[in-house]
Amino acid sequence: MVSELSRIALLPYMRVARALRLPLLIANPFAIYRQPLHAPGFPLVLLYTGKAGSGSLIKWFLFQTGHLEEPADLHRGLHQRQRSLAAQQPGYHWEALRLIVRHEKPIFKLVRNPYDRAVSSFLAMLDHTQDRKCNPWGLAPIAAARKLSGKPAATVPALSFRDFVRFLVRTGTERGEINGHVARQHLPGEERRIDRILKLERFAEEMRQIESEYSLARSPVEVIGRPHNQQSRPQMERNRVDCVADLEFTPQHVREGHFPPYAAFYDDETRRLVRQCFAADFDAYGYDS
Repeated sequence: MVSELSRIALLPYMRVARALRLPLLIANPFAIYRQPLHAPGFPLVLLYTGKAGSGSLIKWFLFQTGHLEEPADLHRGLHQRQRSLAAQQPGYHWEALRLIVRHEKPIFKLVRNPYDRAVSSFLAMLDHTQDRKCNPWGLAPIAAARKLSGKPAATVPALSFRDFVRFLVRTGTERGEINGHVARQHLPGEERRIDRILKLERFAEEMRQIESEYSLARSPVEVIGRPHNQQSRPQMERNRVDCVADLEFTPQHVREGHFPPYAAFYDDETRRLVRQCFAADFDAYGYDS
């Protein structure tokens, strides 16, 4: 179910979709959350999802369209910059809809391994609880997950990964039911529009292939593809293999990079729950569940 606020924002798309007799999510699969990346003279339409390499893809797109000169320095405010550039192009959102409906350009989508993305989403949820942020969306799901697990409300937001994925099993991961940084990547009907799936785990190779195939400029993809929040953690934490699924993490842990490799968040139960929550992603994108 799409929230009332989303419905209001999507009214123009709904009218066009009805006029063309196309389901809304087929007409524009990412209208609810992320606008496609496109530009005059650029040969592709690019789709992406939050916590699935969107920052890297936007950097690469900005470089290819002449709006990124120093990728190593462009870390924060990336989505805002893209939205600002889109706002400077009259009819940007309508053009995105037209390109997808008419399929005038190849449509590529960047996706990420659901296991890694689930941990990244968990950490992002914790990070998005601060008053300084314009949208502290992590507060509500953390409170709900703690209540579901029978734990008391916490003065400082804190949650374990196990409680997080158990919460997702209960609430579901459909887009519109939960924040897009957490919701599943796959949308029903998108396979009828998408020409190629790009995998974040092969980002450099994928971008180099596209640059060669479409005669695009050679980008500093090794820098562009590096996560902006990549930090060097102490050697002890990098080598840690104990499962931390039951350890409660806080926003401070995330900001300071005090968390182990993503694999340490998994045991048999958490892997099973993530497979259950994101079965559509595993199936659609060919990841090994």
